[in-house]
Amino acid sequence: MQRTSLRRRQNSVKSNPSPDKERNDTMEEEEAMELVALASPSAGATGDESGDYVSQEAESCIDIYEAPEPPWRTFVQTFPSTLLAGLGMVAAGLVLNAVQRWDVFLEVTELFILIPALLGLKGNLEMTLAARLSTQANLGKMKTTPDIISLCLANLALVQVQSSVVGVLASALALTLSFLNGNQFDPSHALVLLCSACVTSFLTALFLGCLTCAMVTACHRCHVNPDNVAAPLAASLGDVTTLSILALAADFLFSLSAQGPALLLSVVVITLLPVPGCCWIAWHSEFTNDVMRTGWTPVILSMTISSGGGFVLDKAVAMFDNMSTFTPLVNGVGGNLVAIHASRLSTFLHRQAELTEGEEVGKQTSCRSQSLAPSASAHYSTLSLGTTKVLMALLPPAHVVFFTAIGLLQAHTSHAHPVQPAFFLFVFLASVLQVLLLLFVSHWLVGFQWRRGRDPDSCSIPYLTALGDLVGTGLLALAFLSFAGLFRAFPSSTAIPPTTLPP
Repeated sequence: MQRTSLRRRQNSVKSNPSPDKERNDTMEEEEAMELVALASPSAGATGDESGDYVSQEAESCIDIYEAPEPPWRTFVQTFPSTLLAGLGMVAAGLVLNAVQRWDVFLEVTELFILIPALLGLKGNLEMTLAARLSTQANLGKMKTTPDIISLCLANLALVQVQSSVVGVLASALALTLSFLNGNQFDPSHALVLLCSACVTSFLTALFLGCLTCAMVTACHRCHVNPDNVAAPLAASLGDVTTLSILALAADFLFSLSAQGPALLLSVVVITLLPVPGCCWIAWHSEFTNDVMRTGWTPVILSMTISSGGGFVLDKAVAMFDNMSTFTPLVNGVGGNLVAIHASRLSTFLHRQAELTEGEEVGKQTSCRSQSLAPSASAHYSTLSLGTTKVLMALLPPAHVVFFTAIGLLQAHTSHAHPVQPAFFLFVFLASVLQVLLLLFVSHWLVGFQWRRGRDPDSCSIPYLTALGDLVGTGLLALAFLSFAGLFRAFPSSTAIPPTTLPP
């Protein structure tokens, strides 16, 4: 057969080297070109048996870039981290439900618009950080301690720059939306909002960034796929940490606002002082230079989208007492699952590029020519579908645990109002619809960004998590309205005037 003759000629060249080196090199190039021709779709379409056989052999070299991970292993690695992250979001919801009665939240109502933007900031920056580090770990670029230090330091500097800039923009956008909604502009409130956003962005970026780097490194050392673990674990403390820091900072700064604006302005300056140094580090690092140049548009646009969810939340909490309890949970679970999905697809594409363009596979002309073959698209779709099935299978057991935790915690909280059990079904349906939409968009968006030459880790996850905030908040508000319309009562036992019920 043709395949046998090709191998015999290759073996004869290797075992009996000719004195004429140029002649041997020419023979190898001709054999490689012949193999590529036989592996091309036109050769396979002729129906020739030998051509089909060699085409399968050429396509099999693509399969080496990623051994298929069994679904049960993905489930086992993903479920504990997702469960832990969800419990953290349950705690964040309870924190938000408690602090919304503080004086600063009653006076500076723009904080409700700022909350989804800052939570989205955590998702956009920390999850993209986890995805980038997970991809580098799976590509074998975190093997030595110097590599780990340089990679983590550059990414921490990048996250600090992005969080500081987006924190300022988020506070400005919250003020703008509040003003467009008919609220009067108060300079003291605006300064409290700006200062709270800067302090929260600085502290959360530093704490969560270090935590994410440590988790990815630990997963890599323990031979656990970071794509399945890093993003949810980064989010497990992210929401509750961000909300707690924001609430404490806003409350403290609101008390300082009576002493004049100079003190608050000095706090803003202090939090922004590290930005130039971090910017220099991120710009001169090979790992983050591309993100510094091209990664701003997704972060800023995603912050704008998340602020739209904050506008919905600001309206909804005035009617639904328990809305703030479920918002971080629904939005966080959707963001975590879609981040896992996008991170796995991005790692797949990066690994393919490494093997088709790297030094080792660069010598294999047949693999390079097949890097964009239909078989690669089939592998991409198969991985996407398999991951979607596993992630959707996580939702029912995870929500049972989350709803049980909410019920138990609210039962032991004096100011919390118990939620009717039937309402949990409405929340679950809203979450299912949100996750299905996000996973569908992730499948398309990751491939779209890759074809445009952009890194999906940095350019896809911000859009996906922001879309999750907007869609999740809207679907949750719709769930409250649907429950109120069907049962003529709100899910909370809070006394609401009957005139506020939907007709």
